[in-house]
Amino acid sequence: MCKGHCSHVSASAPKSHRIIVTMKDGLDEKQKANFIKDFEDKGGKVGDKLDIINGFVAEAPSHVLDSMQASLVDGHEVVHSVELDGEMTIQK
Repeated sequence: MCKGHCSHVSASAPKSHRIIVTMKDGLDEKQKANFIKDFEDKGGKVGDKLDIINGFVAEAPSHVLDSMQASLVDGHEVVHSVELDGEMTIQK
């Protein structure tokens, strides 16, 4: 048990979300790289690349996810969609 400041306990750790980011078609590699750098600079962590959908799996703090979703309303120049990653089921 800790008394006072405990460095291994973070009460203010931001909630992180596992997401799938799909980028728009027709982007060059520099545009993609710049977006990924900006995403990581804001606290996102890029995981597996998903070439089949021109995107990637990532971890994003709530503030980064909220910002990305808000930017999609006006039409983001790089991102086509952002979805929460999760299990998919098919209805019978």
